[in-house]
Amino acid sequence: MALGGARPGAGRPKGTPNKTTERLRTFFADLLDENIEQMREDLAALEPYQRLTILERLAKFVLPAKVDLGVEFDQPVKFVVKVQDAPKPKVEE
Repeated sequence: MALGGARPGAGRPKGTPNKTTERLRTFFADLLDENIEQMREDLAALEPYQRLTILERLAKFVLPAKVDLGVEFDQPVKFVVKVQDAPKPKVEE
């Protein structure tokens, strides 16, 4: 048996998912699905600051990370915001 170094063809082929990781992901996804109502109740029972802290920590797992594009402007950028009135609700008589 060879010691150290990579042997050609050794190990998992490129692109093949790790079975343990896949099983754990499936386990946690199922666990979350089965306990979603309990988690909602638990969040609702927290103080607002605690609730926001937990939601902030969870958000990084579902929202894309902010990426610095490294774009710099020599002059201020002017934005125009057009505000429109929302349509008035229909009143049924």
